[in-house]
Amino acid sequence: MNFPEEISKQTQNRISRVKGQLAAVEVMLQDQKDCKEILIQLAAANKAIQSATVNLFTSALKYCASNDEFLKKEDEYGFEDIEKLFTKII
Repeated sequence: MNFPEEISKQTQNRISRVKGQLAAVEVMLQDQKDCKEILIQLAAANKAIQSATVNLFTSALKYCASNDEFLKKEDEYGFEDIEKLFTKII
């Protein structure tokens, strides 16, 4: 399944921000910054990844549920596949 361009772009922007956060963590480690600051930055990156994942998943559900052509295809995701994906992201 391909996402609409808007959804892909949003996700790419979020991933770019996460990359920046992780690069900052690397610098903080090299500069031997305070552990608390590093953990806060890692937590923010983790939250951003979770947010991107949930946004992508819910967008996919909305897209699939509202797309008649998608619903008619037999070779696409079934409910079991969606359930497996959901359990992997939570």
